[in-house]
Amino acid sequence: MDFATKIAKSKSGRNAYNAFSRMQLSPSDMPTANQLDTPQSQEHKVFKRMATTILRLADKKWWANAPKMQGSGKLLGVLQRLADNGYNIEILSSPFGDESREGKLEWCEKNLPEEFTKYNIRSDKESLACSHTVLIDDRKKICARFTEAGGHAIIFNELWLAELLSVLKNNEITTVYVDLDGVLVDTQAHLIKTIGEISL
Repeated sequence: MDFATKIAKSKSGRNAYNAFSRMQLSPSDMPTANQLDTPQSQEHKVFKRMATTILRLADKKWWANAPKMQGSGKLLGVLQRLADNGYNIEILSSPFGDESREGKLEWCEKNLPEEFTKYNIRSDKESLACSHTVLIDDRKKICARFTEAGGHAIIFNELWLAELLSVLKNNEITTVYVDLDGVLVDTQAHLIKTIGEISL
């Protein structure tokens, strides 16, 4: 059974997809995770429910085969140069259960260079925050928590490189943490593709 069929056969999947269909929403209009953190409309709430349902039901294979973020090569190149200059480069990504944890670890092993010294798949990102750490993440609320806990955080947008270089220049950073979803992994595109494959 493929994953889209699995969603269609689950009660929560059917309910989420039926609400999605009733509003005649298009998968290609899926907001980013950052936008879904504070849904501003009924449409956003339905998108969030659909996304959450898929992420909760996703198996190891779904996570392991997620596409790379477009432009991730530039970020990886910067991180490799930082590793060459003595910085610890580590993944710090939140799981959605055991299947996602295992799938994310497999994704890392298949797609990341040896410069990444550790893969942290855990929900309490802020517990690793200190004055010597910086987190690159696509979600504002996660960055805010990390900063409040004493670390430095950079929202992954068009200004990420300038902000990272500024943080590194003005602080004694030893470890750079990098999120997967929305930074190295195009989870949004993966969700859009999955929704498009669901048939009830």
